[in-house]
Amino acid sequence: MYREKTFRVRDLAETLADVEAAGRRYGRSVEKVVVADGDALVLPLAHWRAILAACGAAFPSLRRVSRYAMARNVIGKTDEELATLRAEGLSLLYVGPGSGDDVTLKRIAKGQDHAEHVEAARRAKRAGMALSVIFLLGAGGVERSDEHALASAGLATAMDPEYLSALTLTVVPGTPLATLVGRGRFELPAVPALLRELRTFVAERGPRTRCFGRTTRRTICRWAVGCRTTGRASSRSSTRRSTGESGSGRRSREGCRSAGSPRIHGPDAAALQRTLRLVPPPHAGRGLRQRALRRMHWRTR
Repeated sequence: MYREKTFRVRDLAETLADVEAAGRRYGRSVEKVVVADGDALVLPLAHWRAILAACGAAFPSLRRVSRYAMARNVIGKTDEELATLRAEGLSLLYVGPGSGDDVTLKRIAKGQDHAEHVEAARRAKRAGMALSVIFLLGAGGVERSDEHALASAGLATAMDPEYLSALTLTVVPGTPLATLVGRGRFELPAVPALLRELRTFVAERGPRTRCFGRTTRRTICRWAVGCRTTGRASSRSSTRRSTGESGSGRRSREGCRSAGSPRIHGPDAAALQRTLRLVPPPHAGRGLRQRALRRMHWRTR
């Protein structure tokens, strides 16, 4: 949609007036604010300080301010500027690399490569900001499905976000990607292949801190990933592990890194776990793949 709009920085007085009006209407009911629109982190520090101060005054119950951010704009801020933004209330950045594969990133015109996303994450986390990172199943197409999944898992590990989402690519008519599809130069993987990407992604990434993932229901269901721990734990402890909170079931960093495979918690977790087991591995023979896909179709339809 941003191709149909011309980017401009709104007058600061307009923005502050909007915040004040929202405060009069919603006041104490607001606990979270997302600063929009598409590229707000490009704003100068003076604008940000005024906006964050206005949000704090307008919403007394405010506990989190977040926004979507491009890697290059995080890198474009100095360490001092990022630390100031965090100190004045900007606590969460949504970053959407889409893929960790540089070939795929160039194809989808992301504008930043694998290394730049890692550097942006390092800078943001050093300033004390949390990260929510978004990847797109299918972004590599059929041609680079395996490379996309493996490189995305590697980027997720390197960025080490507090939150992570695996969404499903949608080809929108009128976009450059739709043009490539029309010319036969890009093919979106079918659902079984998307599930293989998801399984590879879950199996290969190795978060060092906390992690929470979800897929769109168009793929299969939501999921949260925690690492295997020794001993038995209550359901409450399992929930804490899946969200990275402290408690008797808290996982260690060493346990997270050394886990042989992820355990899946959360809504619809059992259905997703069964489905992921049914997806045939890439190295499986043709007969095994066909039998596995028939079982998967029967159990998920």
